[in-house]
Amino acid sequence: MQLELPRTGLNGSALVELLAQLALADRPAAPPSFVEGLARWLGWKEAIALSAVLQATPPAARRSASPATADAAALAATAALTQLDAEFTRVRTAQALAIDRALAQADARPGTGDHDFLPWRRCCFGLQQAMEAAAGALRAQARAELHRRAATHPELATLAALDATLAALLAPREQAQLALMPVLLEKHFMRPQTRQDRAPGAFRDDMRRLLHAELELRLQPALGLLEALRATHTGLA
Repeated sequence: MQLELPRTGLNGSALVELLAQLALADRPAAPPSFVEGLARWLGWKEAIALSAVLQATPPAARRSASPATADAAALAATAALTQLDAEFTRVRTAQALAIDRALAQADARPGTGDHDFLPWRRCCFGLQQAMEAAAGALRAQARAELHRRAATHPELATLAALDATLAALLAPREQAQLALMPVLLEKHFMRPQTRQDRAPGAFRDDMRRLLHAELELRLQPALGLLEALRATHTGLA
């Protein structure tokens, strides 16, 4: 099964678009290129770390000892990719259901009134923690498979190292940006038109859409690694 998420740039995610639609953030006039976007987030120290990864010599590819060994390796690679695809689907489905379930419970909890955002804040914080852990674990599994496949595709070792470096370098900035979600949600919650003029459950639906978009954003790195594995497996890379 081919897994796909929306193709986006650094400033072109569905999450940013939804925030703009709800007037909670400005829509970028012209999203920067990938390199320009990274330059805004990384300093010279981080650039040195990335350069070291890109300049490192990848391991030499090993040749299979026999056709039977090659066939066994191909079968193992197919099984691993199928397992990763299934795990991606499981994680994505489980996290999406967790979002829906948690929001329904928060909406039905006694004491959740028009001026009490606390239940929603707690709900958002818990869901974000769960998404971060699940997406991080999935990304680590995909990266481990890149290392295993590097024996026949050395470029995958470089990709795995680059992904690990980027994850470490970008994590603080990413966490700081996503930590603004509860703040923006509270702003939306406290608007008079949200509390009085809109139908019951409208805020919950807006929060659900935003959290689902955040989930897709968090899953994109793992999906990118899966696509690299799939490309080498089908002989496209």
